[in-house]
Amino acid sequence: MRTLVIGDIHGKLDSLNGVLETASYNAAIDRIICIGDYVDGGPHSYETVELLIDLNLRSEDNNIYIMGNHDFTFLQILEYDFEAFRDRRAIEEMQWEWYTGGGMATYDSYIKRSDEEIIRHREQFFKKLKYYYEENNKLWVHAGYDYTMTIEESFLHDADNLLWDRQLYQSSINDHGAKEKSKQFGPYEKIYIGHTPTFLYGDITPRRRANVINVDQGCKVNGILTAWIDETDEWFQFINK
Repeated sequence: MRTLVIGDIHGKLDSLNGVLETASYNAAIDRIICIGDYVDGGPHSYETVELLIDLNLRSEDNNIYIMGNHDFTFLQILEYDFEAFRDRRAIEEMQWEWYTGGGMATYDSYIKRSDEEIIRHREQFFKKLKYYYEENNKLWVHAGYDYTMTIEESFLHDADNLLWDRQLYQSSINDHGAKEKSKQFGPYEKIYIGHTPTFLYGDITPRRRANVINVDQGCKVNGILTAWIDETDEWFQFINK
């Protein structure tokens, strides 16, 4: 079994299908761990989530789906503003920051669906997303965490930080962290993150910095989606032109 760690998708269904094909993903023998931000940006948020639900069914629930900040916001809307969801103007006014930050594409993707279909996604996908996942001295988290604490302590202290942190990645790419191979952030062999597109720091392909691997190469902006194979540290990338 291979573990494919997939970066921020942001409603880019073509990119998700493309990277799975490029990596020769086989749902019967492989699993995927997605680092979060499945919605907001591309035109196919609903279809992206539907595919991930289907892949989980075909993988006997082996896949791990991490919560991203965009997913958290959309879940809040589906939980607390659902009665107003059909009123575009109301949603736009109540959730202006989300709507203008990629949420409009998500709204357009979901508003075409029945209430039952939307609620199914809320219950079967968004409410089941994990803030973090640990396995074999490795950590998967959307953005980062306060690595001076344990992940459990960081979550209890400020759960939002796991969705928004950029300090972990910025620390991993500074001169000291990049040059000193023994440098580690927290106790983990590997920490997989997304959230901060690496092209902002000059990297259009993934790379390991200290013990941090950022698999967000900017799919929301450029359509580039990465799948990193945890067992071998090789990676596959799809560029949606």
